[in-house]
Amino acid sequence: MTFDGGGVPRGRFSDVWVSRTRWIGVSWAEVDMLDVSFLDGALAGVQAYGGRFRRVVFERCKIDTLNLRDADLRDVEFRDCELSEADFGAATLTGVTFPGSTVRRARFGNATLQKVDFRGARELDIAAGCDSLRGAIVDTAQLAELAPALADTLGIVVKDR
Repeated sequence: MTFDGGGVPRGRFSDVWVSRTRWIGVSWAEVDMLDVSFLDGALAGVQAYGGRFRRVVFERCKIDTLNLRDADLRDVEFRDCELSEADFGAATLTGVTFPGSTVRRARFGNATLQKVDFRGARELDIAAGCDSLRGAIVDTAQLAELAPALADTLGIVVKDR
């Protein structure tokens, strides 16, 4: 099933299981989701700003340019997903995990993170908002990958002799 355009702004999803569904350019603005699972789906250009997500699982989903600005995510899991250009700007993330997922060009400007666990993510690429990663949990390899962006954010010049 494909949803192309339109949307459910301020809609409520509770105890829902959604499988093999494509959401293209849909508005989920200020949506409220509780105990929802998205399996084997695709999201592209979805506007979910200001939404509330509680105990939501995205599993084996391809997610491009998801706008979660000012959203509140609690106990959300992106499991084995491909996330590209997700915008978490000014969002509040608590207990969010990314096991087996690829995170590319994510934006976290002015976000608030608490127990956000990136360990187990196959790739972690932060395009903006490294200064808002307080509260994130990363492994040693991920820290090494993030080091240039963190140094740039802190104004540290790294120069070999």
